[in-house]
Amino acid sequence: MKKLFLILAAVTMIFVACKKEDNNTATPVKHTVLAGMDVDKMVFYGDVIYYYTYDADYRLVRIKELQADDNVVLRNMKFHYSDGHLSITGMSEGNNVIKECTLDRQGRITEMMHTSVSLEYGDTTSYFYTYTYDADGHLATSTQIADDEIHTSTYVWENGELIAVNTGNGTGYGDTMLAFETSDAPAQALFNRMKYDNDISELCTQGCFGTLPVHMPSKRSLTLYLEGIPVRTITTEYAYTVENDCLATCQVDDNMTFTFDWEER
Repeated sequence: MKKLFLILAAVTMIFVACKKEDNNTATPVKHTVLAGMDVDKMVFYGDVIYYYTYDADYRLVRIKELQADDNVVLRNMKFHYSDGHLSITGMSEGNNVIKECTLDRQGRITEMMHTSVSLEYGDTTSYFYTYTYDADGHLATSTQIADDEIHTSTYVWENGELIAVNTGNGTGYGDTMLAFETSDAPAQALFNRMKYDNDISELCTQGCFGTLPVHMPSKRSLTLYLEGIPVRTITTEYAYTVENDCLATCQVDDNMTFTFDWEER
């Protein structure tokens, strides 16, 4: 299941930089970027603080995640951009991680090689991903290849909103569907890591996975299928507050609350 979620989480955990502009003047557009995300409460993890660093072009260049109680670094990832390429390297939850990404002319990821080495056991895990996009610039498919296993996810969009993600491996076993209902809250923040090891979700703000949904989801339902028959569904509900056109809080069921700190550039 974790292999499937690694693909799905790239889209289900999203944030985008807010933009403010004065149409009556010729002054430059000011941006509000996510400076840090403070998790008030998260089941299984406790209090966690996320820090994000950007370059002069508003590109994400570093993610640092700390266990607030004892100041232990859980994740420290750096992003290196070059023409048609992106490298992501660092430590994430006990693993040394390297992601080598190929970008198209629009700066979207079309291929990615993921390598993870356990700091405790020394074993290596590798995955290869490919991505395609539709005519509107939305992510259309993502395929994960590991050893002899291939998982393909198909993304379903309606009026600019992501409404479903269907994932299968061609065998009819372990197929899943993620279905979304849409809220009125703008899609402006990373949310709901849900314990998945997903170092690339933040790259949605760079457009690296195409055009984002317009709004955040109000509900997410994950259904597991066996030979085409639904056998289990897990539903997560979200509630938001918005201040100055930016997300202030995100409540995930009764388990966790995210608060967001923004700074203007």
